[in-house]
Amino acid sequence: MTDINATRRLAGIAACLGAGTAVLAGAFGAHALRDQLGADAIAIWRTAVDYQFWHALALLGIAVLAVEPAPALRWATRAFVTGIILFSGSLYALALGAPRVIGMLTPLGGLAFVTGWACLLAFYLRARCAEPSAAPQSGGWPRRLARCDGPARSDAAHKSFFPGRGHNRSNTRSIQ
Repeated sequence: MTDINATRRLAGIAACLGAGTAVLAGAFGAHALRDQLGADAIAIWRTAVDYQFWHALALLGIAVLAVEPAPALRWATRAFVTGIILFSGSLYALALGAPRVIGMLTPLGGLAFVTGWACLLAFYLRARCAEPSAAPQSGGWPRRLARCDGPARSDAAHKSFFPGRGHNRSNTRSIQ
C-alpha cells in the first residue's frame, strides 16, 4: 500500500466521488429527468453538474499538487468540497422542486468555490519557482509576481519560508 499525506488523500477521494457522481447526475438528468422536468429545471440541473464536475477536476489537481503538506491546499480542498455540497446540492434540489428558500445556499456554495480558488492563488503566490530560467524577461510586475528570480528552493529554505510548519517525512511519501 502506498502512503500519501492527508490533504492528497482527501482531495483524491473527493475528486473521485465528485467526478463520479457528476457523471451519474448528468446521465440521470439527461435520461430520467428529461421528460419529468421543464427546460428551466433541466438548465439548473446542468449548471449543478457543470460546477460539480469542474470543481472535482480542481480537487484532482490539488491531489496532484499536494506532494508535501500545505495549509493553502488543505483549505482549498475543504472549500471546494463545501462548494460542491452547497452550490451544486442546492441547485439539484431546486431543479427537483425544493422550496425556493434552499436557493439561499447557492451563493454560499459559490463563495466557497471562490474561497477555494483564493486558497490556490495563495499557494502559488507563496511558492517559488524550481527553475530560475522560468522567470519572465521583463522587470515589471509579472517578474515580481512570479518570484522566479532565485535558485531552486531547498527543503531547508522551504521550512524557513513557512515557519513553524515542519514536515514529518516519516509518514508522507510520494506515490511511486
